Amino acid sequence: MRTPAHPTQDLQALTSMAHDVNCSPREWLAVVNRLPQLQRRILQAINANRATAPRPFTSMPQAIVNLGFNTVRNLARMIDR
Repeated sequence: MRTPAHPTQDLQALTSMAHDVNCSPREWLAVVNRLPQLQRRILQAINANRATAPRPFTSMPQAIVNLGFNTVRNLARMIDR
């Protein structure tokens, strides 16, 4: 996958990746790691409900998998606005 040079391109890449059934969590992580604002939102979202886990999530791969790709994509859309 080509590395986009601008955050808007990264956000667009996440949207297109959400429609690709062959896209792996590692590919998602590679894009998310370039977007610190999205990383914050992901961790806030996964840790918002303390009843979901005995400890807060700190691992981005775990957070992405537990939230799901659609939720991560929706969080990315909120950043793009």
